Amino acid sequence: MRKYRISIIATIIAVLITSYLALIYFGLSSSTGPFPMGSYISYPENDTSFNNLFSSAYVNDSLPHYEYRRIEDSLKQIRSTEELDNKSGGSGQRFGSVGFYSITKNRNPLYYNLNKEDPELKRMSDSLDIVGKKFINVTDKDSISKIKEELGNITWRINVRSNELTRERQKKEQKLYYLGLEGYQLHYDSEFFVQNGNYYITVVKWDTVIKRKYDSTKVGHYERKEIAVRYSKDDERILVPISKKKYDFFKTALAAFIFISIFFLIYIFIGLPIQILIDISKGKAFTKENIRRFKLMAYVLFVCTFLKVFSPYILNLFYRKIIPKEFQLEPVISATINNIYLFLIALVLFFVGKAFQKGYNLQQEQDLTI
Repeated sequence: MRKYRISIIATIIAVLITSYLALIYFGLSSSTGPFPMGSYISYPENDTSFNNLFSSAYVNDSLPHYEYRRIEDSLKQIRSTEELDNKSGGSGQRFGSVGFYSITKNRNPLYYNLNKEDPELKRMSDSLDIVGKKFINVTDKDSISKIKEELGNITWRINVRSNELTRERQKKEQKLYYLGLEGYQLHYDSEFFVQNGNYYITVVKWDTVIKRKYDSTKVGHYERKEIAVRYSKDDERILVPISKKKYDFFKTALAAFIFISIFFLIYIFIGLPIQILIDISKGKAFTKENIRRFKLMAYVLFVCTFLKVFSPYILNLFYRKIIPKEFQLEPVISATINNIYLFLIALVLFFVGKAFQKGYNLQQEQDLTI
């Protein structure tokens, strides 16, 4: 009876996929046991130290309408400014798990409400409203055409003036500059906020546990913790402050590196496969050049996948002293499993190269025999 030989590659693939499914299953089915633990976190009585993070504004609706709206608009503007700072959105560029970003200092949503700042623009906007009202009850086609032309001229002048004012404002803006580290999640009990130019997160301090017959509840309160980095929750990005000089240098270097990488990757993963297909069509499949091409594609894809998976953790080693423990990267095993298909593709390319090597050797033996 012939002994069956176990395939190592098939075994590795089966183990990886089974492990992934097991992690999902046990993650969904885990529980806290027969006595579940709930939690209650009290909000601070004085929210000033948290930059009004937990507060909600109340306006007395018995006030006169004009006063009510004025107060309501002011509160909305304050809240919008705070939310804009807390979100930490900025402009910049990234490549993989690193990037460089700039954020306007002391941002204000009213900053771009140019109508209130520029009398000329306000006059044009008022004219636009007046001309727009002429449309009411106008049915004559010639009159409608003239009104549309007038509206178009005013709109064009408004856009020109708005662009001029925006460029002037942007020249005067103060910027803050950051190194961005991607892939960080803030603990669900914590929130990031900016106050007086400093960066904070809320942390929960657990005070006691109330035990009952069938369950229990942890009771705690919020405290604030000053940190050295900024955080963009929407982008899951840690922002490490850097100087403008470093920002300008590294942003330029990153831009150059991105274009070089794009050229190199197109050459490897598009140019080389096309060249291999052309050689095969000419009857030159098993050549040393094609063998080298497959190996090169396999090695490059493996290195790229390795950097994609592990570069966030490598960078974290350099900045672990300033990144609080409340910020966590995705577990290494999860990141590896999510990108395992790229490792497998690299492995397939490598073995295809080995197959071409075998074909080349057989071809050489056949040529020597002849």
